[in-house]
Amino acid sequence: MLIPCRKDNWSHVSSSPTFSTYMDSIYKDALRRAREKGYKVDHKGNVISPYGNKTLKLQNQKGYLKFSFRLSNKIVKLPVHRFVSLMKFGDVVFNSNLETRHLNNNSLDNNWNNISNG
Repeated sequence: MLIPCRKDNWSHVSSSPTFSTYMDSIYKDALRRAREKGYKVDHKGNVISPYGNKTLKLQNQKGYLKFSFRLSNKIVKLPVHRFVSLMKFGDVVFNSNLETRHLNNNSLDNNWNNISNG
């Protein structure tokens, strides 16, 4: 079961490689599950729910948009740019050497053509 948590709540382990790996695995699993549940993205970078509705996107403290969905009776918040990247490039985005990038350096622009990996 996924338990979403914020890194700042775990300051005593935030520098640990194990913690980073743990958080990566949670988000990777949650991104895959969102795709499996039928969430999609359009060319403008809007996340579409399985019911055909645009999801509400919220901006986090780092300036990235996130969307939320229910998973195992929990609300999980995921970065939109990473979900767009997953939908565009597939599971290759989970390669540990890749980062999702905004080509125009605007973290709010999740347009399909603005998202790249590198």
